[in-house]
Amino acid sequence: MNIRTRLKALERARASSSLEPFRLVVSHAGEPLDLAKATCTRTRWPNGHLMEIVNLNCGDYGLREEDLENFIQSFPVERRA
Repeated sequence: MNIRTRLKALERARASSSLEPFRLVVSHAGEPLDLAKATCTRTRWPNGHLMEIVNLNCGDYGLREEDLENFIQSFPVERRA
């Protein structure tokens, strides 16, 4: 594999990895599920990466993946300068 082919492969890998957000979900064991107490921040960094930090302030017992995704998507994305 020559250097140009390798460089293009690395660029494609980097581009595809930036599509996936970095998501950190924090839950508290023993607390009943209550999304009204939960918070979420979504930040787009200058390099294009999206970071999402979700603090459920409760346990995630019975929380469906779809409901979590809808909750996260309800928050705006802030831009970092």
